[in-house]
Amino acid sequence: MELDETLLTARFEEPRLKDKIAFVKGSGPLALAACRMLCEAGTLVYIADYKKDRASKVAKELYAEGLQIKAAHIGMNEIDSVTMAVEHIADEIGTIDFFVNMAVNGGNAALVSHAVLSYMRPKKGHIVNIFTIAVSPDDEEPQRGHLALSHALQAEARKHAVKTTVLTLGSANSGPDAVSAAHALKFILIQPDGTFISELALESPS
Repeated sequence: MELDETLLTARFEEPRLKDKIAFVKGSGPLALAACRMLCEAGTLVYIADYKKDRASKVAKELYAEGLQIKAAHIGMNEIDSVTMAVEHIADEIGTIDFFVNMAVNGGNAALVSHAVLSYMRPKKGHIVNIFTIAVSPDDEEPQRGHLALSHALQAEARKHAVKTTVLTLGSANSGPDAVSAAHALKFILIQPDGTFISELALESPS
Protein backbone atom coordinates (compact mmCIF):
# COMPACT_ATOMS: atom_id res chain seq x y z
CA MET A 1 0.00 0.00 0.00
CA GLU A 2 1.37 3.41 -0.96
CA LEU A 3 0.88 6.39 1.31
CA ASP A 4 -0.53 9.59 -0.11
CA GLU A 5 2.27 12.04 0.69
CA THR A 6 -0.12 14.99 0.52
CA LEU A 7 -1.87 13.67 3.63
CA LEU A 8 1.41 13.73 5.55
CA THR A 9 2.96 16.95 4.28
CA ALA A 10 0.01 19.30 3.84
CA ARG A 11 -0.09 22.22 6.25
CA PHE A 12 -3.55 22.04 7.72
CA GLU A 13 -5.12 21.21 11.04
CA GLU A 14 -5.38 17.46 11.57
CA PRO A 15 -8.55 16.49 13.52
CA ARG A 16 -6.72 13.80 15.53
CA LEU A 17 -4.01 16.29 16.56
CA LYS A 18 -6.05 19.49 16.88
CA ASP A 19 -6.45 20.89 20.41
CA LYS A 20 -4.20 18.19 21.87
CA ILE A 21 -1.28 18.73 24.28
CA ALA A 22 2.19 17.45 23.39
CA PHE A 23 5.34 17.29 25.50
CA VAL A 24 8.46 17.06 23.31
CA LYS A 25 11.87 16.27 24.82
CA GLY A 26 14.72 17.46 22.63
CA SER A 27 15.89 20.57 20.81
CA GLY A 28 17.75 19.57 17.65
CA PRO A 29 16.61 19.66 14.01
CA LEU A 30 14.31 16.67 14.52
CA ALA A 31 12.65 18.32 17.53
CA LEU A 32 12.16 21.51 15.52
CA ALA A 33 10.57 19.63 12.62
CA ALA A 34 8.36 17.56 14.93
CA CYS A 35 7.21 20.61 16.89
CA ARG A 36 6.44 22.51 13.70
CA MET A 37 4.39 19.59 12.37
CA LEU A 38 2.44 19.28 15.62
CA CYS A 39 1.84 23.02 15.95
CA GLU A 40 0.68 23.35 12.36
CA ALA A 41 -1.75 20.48 12.97
CA GLY A 42 -3.32 22.41 15.86
CA THR A 43 -1.48 20.88 18.83
CA LEU A 44 -0.26 22.97 21.78
CA VAL A 45 3.38 21.96 22.27
CA TYR A 46 5.64 22.14 25.32
CA ILE A 47 9.28 21.57 24.42
CA ALA A 48 11.91 20.78 27.06
CA ASP A 49 15.64 20.17 27.03
CA TYR A 50 18.58 19.89 29.40
CA LYS A 51 19.50 23.46 28.49
CA LYS A 52 16.56 25.83 28.44
CA ASP A 53 18.19 28.13 25.86
CA ARG A 54 18.08 25.33 23.29
CA ALA A 55 14.39 24.68 23.85
CA SER A 56 13.73 28.41 23.93
CA LYS A 57 15.42 28.83 20.54
CA VAL A 58 13.04 26.31 18.97
CA ALA A 59 10.04 27.85 20.73
CA LYS A 60 10.93 31.40 19.67
CA GLU A 61 11.36 30.37 16.03
CA LEU A 62 7.97 28.67 15.90
CA TYR A 63 6.22 31.29 18.02
CA ALA A 64 7.39 33.91 15.54
CA GLU A 65 5.54 31.91 12.89
CA GLY A 66 2.34 32.25 14.91
CA LEU A 67 2.38 28.72 16.32
CA GLN A 68 1.43 27.63 19.87
CA ILE A 69 4.53 26.44 21.72
CA LYS A 70 6.16 26.92 25.12
CA ALA A 71 9.66 26.06 26.35
CA ALA A 72 10.78 24.52 29.65
CA HIS A 73 13.94 23.18 31.27
CA ILE A 74 14.20 19.77 32.88
CA GLY A 75 17.11 18.00 34.54
CA MET A 76 16.84 14.56 33.00
CA ASN A 77 18.86 12.86 35.76
CA GLU A 78 16.75 14.23 38.60
CA ILE A 79 13.30 12.70 39.01
CA ASP A 80 12.04 15.67 41.02
CA SER A 81 12.74 18.17 38.24
CA VAL A 82 11.11 15.94 35.62
CA THR A 83 8.04 15.42 37.78
CA MET A 84 7.80 19.15 38.50
CA ALA A 85 7.94 19.97 34.79
CA VAL A 86 5.19 17.49 33.99
CA GLU A 87 3.08 18.62 36.94
CA HIS A 88 3.44 22.23 35.75
CA ILE A 89 2.06 21.30 32.34
CA ALA A 90 -0.76 19.30 33.89
CA ASP A 91 -1.66 22.12 36.30
CA GLU A 92 -1.55 24.73 33.56
CA ILE A 93 -3.38 22.97 30.76
CA GLY A 94 -4.51 19.48 31.82
CA THR A 95 -3.52 15.96 30.85
CA ILE A 96 -0.87 15.29 28.23
CA ASP A 97 -1.93 13.62 24.98
CA PHE A 98 1.45 13.00 23.33
CA PHE A 99 4.95 12.54 24.69
CA VAL A 100 7.65 12.57 22.01
CA ASN A 101 11.04 11.56 23.39
CA MET A 102 13.99 12.41 21.12
CA ALA A 103 16.32 9.75 22.45
CA VAL A 104 18.77 10.03 19.55
CA ASN A 105 21.65 10.89 21.87
CA GLY A 106 20.74 8.70 24.80
CA GLY A 107 19.26 10.36 27.86
CA ASN A 108 17.29 8.82 30.68
CA ALA A 109 14.25 7.67 28.74
CA ALA A 110 13.00 5.59 31.69
CA LEU A 111 12.97 8.60 33.99
CA VAL A 112 11.05 10.81 31.59
CA SER A 113 8.62 8.20 30.28
CA HIS A 114 7.57 7.01 33.72
CA ALA A 115 7.16 10.58 34.96
CA VAL A 116 4.94 11.47 32.02
CA LEU A 117 2.89 8.27 31.89
CA SER A 118 0.70 8.93 34.91
CA TYR A 119 -0.21 12.39 33.56
CA MET A 120 -1.30 11.20 30.14
CA ARG A 121 -4.85 11.05 28.89
CA PRO A 122 -6.28 7.51 29.36
CA LYS A 123 -7.30 5.77 26.12
CA LYS A 124 -6.01 8.74 24.08
CA GLY A 125 -2.39 9.21 25.21
CA HIS A 126 0.55 8.17 23.06
CA ILE A 127 4.28 7.91 23.86
CA VAL A 128 6.74 7.84 20.96
CA ASN A 129 10.41 7.11 21.67
CA ILE A 130 12.66 8.05 18.73
CA PHE A 131 16.08 6.46 18.23
CA THR A 132 18.73 6.55 15.52
CA ILE A 133 20.48 3.43 14.29
CA ALA A 134 23.85 3.09 16.02
CA VAL A 135 26.65 4.73 14.05
CA SER A 136 29.52 3.32 16.12
CA PRO A 137 30.12 0.31 18.43
CA ASP A 138 30.06 2.66 21.43
CA ASP A 139 26.46 3.59 20.61
CA GLU A 140 25.14 0.04 20.30
CA GLU A 141 24.74 -0.93 23.96
CA PRO A 142 22.96 2.29 25.08
CA GLN A 143 20.73 2.00 22.04
CA ARG A 144 19.78 -1.61 22.86
CA GLY A 145 18.98 -0.48 26.39
CA HIS A 146 16.68 2.30 25.20
CA LEU A 147 14.90 0.00 22.76
CA ALA A 148 14.42 -2.64 25.46
CA LEU A 149 13.03 0.04 27.77
CA SER A 150 10.57 1.24 25.16
CA HIS A 151 9.26 -2.26 24.58
CA ALA A 152 8.98 -2.89 28.32
CA LEU A 153 7.16 0.42 28.67
CA GLN A 154 4.47 -0.83 26.29
CA ALA A 155 3.30 -3.39 28.85
CA GLU A 156 3.07 -0.80 31.62
CA ALA A 157 1.42 1.75 29.35
CA ARG A 158 -1.38 -0.69 28.55
CA LYS A 159 -2.43 -0.47 32.20
CA HIS A 160 -3.06 3.24 31.61
CA ALA A 161 -4.63 2.59 28.19
CA VAL A 162 -1.79 4.60 26.61
CA LYS A 163 -0.19 3.70 23.28
CA THR A 164 3.60 3.48 22.93
CA THR A 165 5.62 3.35 19.72
CA VAL A 166 9.31 3.07 18.89
CA LEU A 167 10.36 5.09 15.84
CA THR A 168 13.84 4.13 14.63
CA LEU A 169 15.69 6.25 12.11
CA GLY A 170 18.62 5.50 9.82
CA SER A 171 22.12 6.52 10.88
CA ALA A 172 23.33 10.10 10.76
CA ASN A 173 24.98 9.41 7.37
CA SER A 174 22.16 7.48 5.69
CA GLY A 175 19.04 8.21 7.67
CA PRO A 176 16.04 10.33 6.68
CA ASP A 177 16.04 14.07 7.11
CA ALA A 178 14.24 15.72 10.01
CA VAL A 179 11.17 16.65 7.97
CA SER A 180 10.71 13.07 6.75
CA ALA A 181 11.02 11.85 10.34
CA ALA A 182 8.37 14.36 11.43
CA HIS A 183 6.05 13.05 8.70
CA ALA A 184 6.56 9.52 10.06
CA LEU A 185 5.73 10.79 13.55
CA LYS A 186 2.53 12.32 12.22
CA PHE A 187 1.60 9.04 10.55
CA ILE A 188 1.99 7.27 13.90
CA LEU A 189 -0.08 9.79 15.86
CA ILE A 190 -3.03 10.07 13.47
CA GLN A 191 -3.84 6.36 13.50
CA PRO A 192 -7.39 5.42 14.66
CA ASP A 193 -7.90 4.46 18.31
CA GLY A 194 -8.05 0.77 17.47
CA THR A 195 -4.77 0.81 15.51
CA PHE A 196 -1.54 0.23 17.40
CA ILE A 197 1.89 0.61 15.79
CA SER A 198 4.48 -0.99 18.04
CA GLU A 199 7.54 -0.03 16.00
CA LEU A 200 8.23 1.86 12.78
CA ALA A 201 11.61 1.98 11.03
CA LEU A 202 12.37 4.82 8.64
CA GLU A 203 15.34 4.90 6.29
CA SER A 204 16.28 7.02 3.29
CA PRO A 205 16.45 5.35 -0.12
CA SER A 206 19.96 4.15 -0.92
